[in-house]
Amino acid sequence: RVLFRSYSKATIGIHAFEPIDLNELVEEILFLHKDLLDERQAKVEKDHLPVTKGIPFQFRQLLDNLIGNAMKYQHPERRLNLQIRTQKIDADHLPGPVTSAAMHYHKLSFIDNGIGFEPRYSDKIFDLFQRLHDGAFSSGTGIGLAICKKIVENHGGWLKASGEVGVGARFDIFLPE
Repeated sequence: RVLFRSYSKATIGIHAFEPIDLNELVEEILFLHKDLLDERQAKVEKDHLPVTKGIPFQFRQLLDNLIGNAMKYQHPERRLNLQIRTQKIDADHLPGPVTSAAMHYHKLSFIDNGIGFEPRYSDKIFDLFQRLHDGAFSSGTGIGLAICKKIVENHGGWLKASGEVGVGARFDIFLPE
């Protein structure tokens, strides 16, 4: 029930956008996961992230889900290396149709060296209740990435995934500047 409420909160309602310092938000989330990150000797590298406009509780959930997935799907034979990168891109370089008047976008990339996934699932991974891994990696509900996609869409952006089995996964978020 809690998960359905989370998905519902990501899909309905009108909320006021406010400035969000993504550096502060990522640091908060990393602090919440500090014990597990330390235990696994994880390495997290991040660029200086932008301040963007959005709904704070949705961004918190978005970033927590992406960072949490990197930890959940860590490759069992190596230490987690998570990179959080950012760059500005022009609207004409977006992966989909422009739905905002913005001419420039922030591209946020979450890149890990985890177990990855088959490239053919790069769109299906965002479907509700979709889980790509069995056994030790199947503890999720299959709703987290669907929530992430909905949150990004609520903010006029796109979420794209790519992966390679045994190499890792990459999630790119495109948000209006």
